[in-house]
Order: sequence, then structure tokens, then C-alpha cells
Amino acid sequence: MAADTNGAVALLAEGHTVRFTAATNCTGLTGFTFNAADALTGLTLGTTGVGVLVTNVPHTPPTLAPVLDRAVIPGAAITLTNYTTDSP
Repeated sequence: MAADTNGAVALLAEGHTVRFTAATNCTGLTGFTFNAADALTGLTLGTTGVGVLVTNVPHTPPTLAPVLDRAVIPGAAITLTNYTTDSP
């Protein structure tokens, strides 16, 4: 297996799953190539390429929006909820 300069590729320990990881801040077309052979017959497929289109949105840590002043009863619990998604 070989990845282009925009990522890394690895064959997982179970022997039949490939994991491709795009390079940090990579966007656009990237990919990897591999050679495969049938374990029973020894026939090879030759070099095969896999293209990967990366639409990388830079990750930014979530931030909590300012909380407005509120009257809170001493000893009462308050809940602040913050959420984020990986969608732009």
C-alpha cells in the first residue's frame, strides 16, 4: 500500500481493512494505491487506486456563549448546556 503526500494508509491487524487518514488541513482529491492477491490461487489484481475527496473543515474547540445575568436561589442547581457538531 502507498498513500500520496496528503495522507497515510495502514492495513489493520485483522488483515482485510484499510484505514486512510487524510493529512491535517488537507482538502481536495487524495488517495492511495494497493496490490491485492487471492490467497488461494495466488492471482494478483495488480495495482489498484482509491481516490478520496476530503472536505476538511478545520476543527475549532467549542465555546460557551455568554450567559446572561440570572437570579439564582442559593443552593439551587443550574444547568449550562453547550453543544457542537462536525457539520459546517
